[in-house]
Amino acid sequence: MTTKPIAVIFVALCLCYDSATSAAVLGSNGVRDICPDPQVITPCTCIVTNADVDVDCSAVSGSPQLHDIFSAEPFPLRVMNSLTIADSPQVTYLYERFTRGVAFRHIQITGNSQLSDLSTLSFMDSSAVLETIDLSNNALSDLVILDTPGEFQNILSIDLSNNIISEALQNLECSPSLTRIVLRNNQIFAVGAEAFAKCTAVTELDIGENMFSLLESMVFDGLSALEKVYINNCPNLNTIADGAFQASSVTNLKEIQLSDNVNLRNFNPNALPADNLKIAIKNGGLTTLEEDSFRSILDVMVPGGGRIDVTVNTLQIISTPSPMIIFIMTIEEESNDGFFQPYMDDLSCSKSCDGFYVKNIIPKRVLQEAKLNIEITSNPELSMISENTFGSSANILRSLDLNSNALTSFVLLDSSTYPSLELLDLGSNQISANIREFSCSPALKTLRLHSNLIPAIDANAFSTCGTLETLLVGGNSFSVLSQDAFAGLTNIKVIRVNVCPELTVIQTGAFPIEVGSVLERIELNGNPKLTIFEEDWITQTDLPCNTRIEMMVSPLTTLEQPSFEPILTTFMGAGCGGLIDLMDTPIECDCDLSWLLENPGYLIHVAGKCVNLEGTPQIQDQDPTDWSNSCKSFACQFVHMYLCTASFLILSLSSESLSIPVLYDEEFVVITDTRPARAMCPVPELISPCTCDVSSTTGQVTVDCSDVSSSAELEQIFVNEPFPSFFMDKFRLSGNANVTYLLAESLHNAAFVNIEITWNPKLSVISENAFESSMTTLKKLDLAGNALTSFVLFGTMVNYDSLEYLSLADNDIIDNIRTFSCSPVLKTLDLHSNFIPAIDEYAFSNCGSLATLYVSENAFSVLSRDAFAGLPNIRSIYVSKCPNLAVIQTGAFPDVSSSLTVLRILGDTCDIEIYLMGSSQLATLEQASFEPILATFLSPMCEGFIDLEDSPIRCDCDLSWLLTEPSYLNHTVGNCVNLDGAPQIQDQDPTEWSASCESFVCQYFPMLCY
Repeated sequence: MTTKPIAVIFVALCLCYDSATSAAVLGSNGVRDICPDPQVITPCTCIVTNADVDVDCSAVSGSPQLHDIFSAEPFPLRVMNSLTIADSPQVTYLYERFTRGVAFRHIQITGNSQLSDLSTLSFMDSSAVLETIDLSNNALSDLVILDTPGEFQNILSIDLSNNIISEALQNLECSPSLTRIVLRNNQIFAVGAEAFAKCTAVTELDIGENMFSLLESMVFDGLSALEKVYINNCPNLNTIADGAFQASSVTNLKEIQLSDNVNLRNFNPNALPADNLKIAIKNGGLTTLEEDSFRSILDVMVPGGGRIDVTVNTLQIISTPSPMIIFIMTIEEESNDGFFQPYMDDLSCSKSCDGFYVKNIIPKRVLQEAKLNIEITSNPELSMISENTFGSSANILRSLDLNSNALTSFVLLDSSTYPSLELLDLGSNQISANIREFSCSPALKTLRLHSNLIPAIDANAFSTCGTLETLLVGGNSFSVLSQDAFAGLTNIKVIRVNVCPELTVIQTGAFPIEVGSVLERIELNGNPKLTIFEEDWITQTDLPCNTRIEMMVSPLTTLEQPSFEPILTTFMGAGCGGLIDLMDTPIECDCDLSWLLENPGYLIHVAGKCVNLEGTPQIQDQDPTDWSNSCKSFACQFVHMYLCTASFLILSLSSESLSIPVLYDEEFVVITDTRPARAMCPVPELISPCTCDVSSTTGQVTVDCSDVSSSAELEQIFVNEPFPSFFMDKFRLSGNANVTYLLAESLHNAAFVNIEITWNPKLSVISENAFESSMTTLKKLDLAGNALTSFVLFGTMVNYDSLEYLSLADNDIIDNIRTFSCSPVLKTLDLHSNFIPAIDEYAFSNCGSLATLYVSENAFSVLSRDAFAGLPNIRSIYVSKCPNLAVIQTGAFPDVSSSLTVLRILGDTCDIEIYLMGSSQLATLEQASFEPILATFLSPMCEGFIDLEDSPIRCDCDLSWLLTEPSYLNHTVGNCVNLDGAPQIQDQDPTEWSASCESFVCQYFPMLCY
């Protein structure tokens, strides 16, 4: 579709107006009057294409500017074709009816990384005409438009993929016209039996890459129009109940995608009677196929039509010939009695069994026929393929997939003799040769060499691969990426170097960016030893400024300025959206990182968290001014490791540590070490792959089992009782994707002071008595970043006499907090970043020693009366960024007293109501706790407030930060009890307070300044 020149005359313009209205809108200038003066709506643009009017506001500086543009009502037409707001990190929220009466048929609001707040009424002005809405790749946490019943009568497609929606799907309110729903790649943790009952017109449904574990019976009942359903790559999905796909109700179903569900062990399709049905269950955990379930499908499938694909599973097949064998093998010379005939275009022989048929998989007659696509995968005994094996297909071969065999050397090393080859997959084999000079096909676009044993990539290894667009070399054994390792890749878009266990160093010039580069992404995720990035490891001169560099789940604790600042400088150009992604990497925000933290232009291009700060805040949310002031002070220059964090510090010092006088801003904890002599380590072979280390300075014994292959292996190591003494300092199990549970015997009799079991993505079950052997010794238990769905130690923690610190942060906990049974000495409890739906009254009443509590980033909507009752020693409570939190009731913090110094209630919504009425001990508001809350309320149309009625608030210069700021006063309710007549706080004169508190007398005698 091309844009017409301005002189085009429209014969008809059907935009819901009669001819007289249309003529008036067109005016004497014809097409030009459909769009307003560009200066009026800048930086938005308006384009007329054929008879369609399209508005693009991607370049707005933020949500307020977007609001101002539409509030001015500049658009003469009230119905237009499309609205686009894409890749705008400054847009963080959309107002109700933000288009101010202008309706759009198509809305595309995508790729806005900070957009987290949408009202269900945001799009109501378009409800009568809206046909498609794309809200993908934002930061939305709820279902938005799917929660609005019956308003959008003409909508056809809703796309909410790639957000952070963490709801359960229950009774979606689907319009009768809706045919397509995409919810892929969110955090949806449950799908109710009647979730889609009202979505009777839907033909395509995509709920893949989510966190639910069960699909209930009848979940798709009544979806008579459903043709395609995508449920692939769900890491927790282990059960699809009988009756989920009912033949009587999903009669039009043509495709079911269930691939990459590694925990799905069996699937009963209920004999769907569809002769062209395609079911994909690839790359999963299937161990069996029930003949009663599948044979009836195979009997009705049309040869060459329907297909069931179960390649790359762990099937245990029977050894007698039958249609099931043909179906699993997908090709066999004597297969005339099965539904699969040998394709003339494809050769496919995939299995994941015991090698029983390997010798018969590739009949000579088949190999002599030219093939477009060849797939020989998952044959565990297939170790050698001659280079000329596929010579008959040399001229036409487009795709050669040799994934998951036992090959030890490269096949088609000289692929230049295959002029049409576009894809070569040698991943997941046992190749142990260096990559020296890979001779690529002149058409090769995708090369997969991942998950082998490749020890090195030589310089210019891919210099003949100028057409290559995607390269995978992760999961190999090399320890260094040397200079020019990826030279010559002039058309490369994606390079993946993930999960290389020995990769330690990336040398200067390893990624030489070619002139005119189209590079989109470099992935360096999950490399456990990669800590050294030499200067100019990426030659950034020609680096595209929208490149994404991923270093997630990495051991990095800081970014060296010479190695990373040139990259971020490149990303600062106009319209640039480049990003360094450090999520789940333990970056420490301190003055060693000040070059980044003090530069707001750099911060917006970095994603990650400050693990050493309370609540692990986002790096990009740091205040450059605060860091600049802090890190430039005299104290920071000399002892910044202790002084230069922006907020709450916990320092763990042993009794041997040097005593250093320390300044701190909110809280400082010293845990002295008074334990008896340390245990010694056993012979390494007895506990391998666990390791045991004794510190040369402190004598502390640390056991690290992060490399165990399974929960069973971990248990076996400790059951053998290899340790000379059962008392040790620290146990660590981190970043392990194999451990799924810990039982009572997992650590047997070993006792620890500090247990750190963190960031294990499949660890979903920990027995309540898993740490029973450490009951009298355990001081710190860190269980952050796992997949736990319920509280650990909930009923037994009172028996842990020494436990001072417990973290269950960043899990999947969906339980209410009812009555938490705390250790008698517990000082810190961290429950942030879960899905906790409610905090009951007196939930922490058994936690009398608690000093610091984190419940931020959870799902509760109300903090009720007495939620935090019974905490006489509490000093810090963090309730930040809870997306559903709307009300904090009177008495939620009944013990507010001189002990409470930090109260953080920063949220994602600016309409939160905070009631601190009748707090008899609350005489002032600490600036550090309350100013961030009030600052949030200053956004346009925000109605949040703090209610202090009947609390003894004293209006003096200690409160000047509030009294001198009129915008804060508008959101504060209460009385000044120390002034005559106890006047309202919001009626105070900021000018008078400012003059009074800045005087010389006030500085030295604040008691006189009111």
